[in-house]
Parts: sequence; structure tokens; C-alpha cells
Amino acid sequence: MTPRLPRYTVPPAYIEVGRLDVFRDEDTDYVTKLSRAGVPVEFHLHPGGPHEFDSIAFTSDVARRAIADRIRVLELI
Repeated sequence: MTPRLPRYTVPPAYIEVGRLDVFRDEDTDYVTKLSRAGVPVEFHLHPGGPHEFDSIAFTSDVARRAIADRIRVLELI
């Protein structure tokens, strides 16, 4: 009898990207692949946000919302 291999699971994912980020398409493709594989994903597409928006405009509303979301998710771990 062949032993059963353990079933591996992927933990839930938190993914955020700015709408103007150069990696936006790659991030959204990854979110789609994870979702189709049954992985729970929390995804945020931040309007007007370029790459590193939270570092270059850390006092903006969008950066504050992003940081608040990260803290909320981290507190759940």
C-alpha cells in the first residue's frame, strides 16, 4: 500500500497594490491564481497609488488606510 502524502495548505494571503504600481498586473494575476486554488485572499487595490505610495506619501489618506489595514490583519495573527 502506498502511504498517503500529507496535504499541504497555503495560509490566507493579504495583498495590496497601488493602481499605478508597476507590479499591479502581476499582483492581480497572483490574487486570481490564489483565489482559484481556494486560498482565502484579502486584496486591496489602492486608487492613485504608485509603487511605494505608503513610503513617499505616508501622510496621505490612502497610505493611512493601507497601514491601518496592515495593522488590523497583523493583529489577527
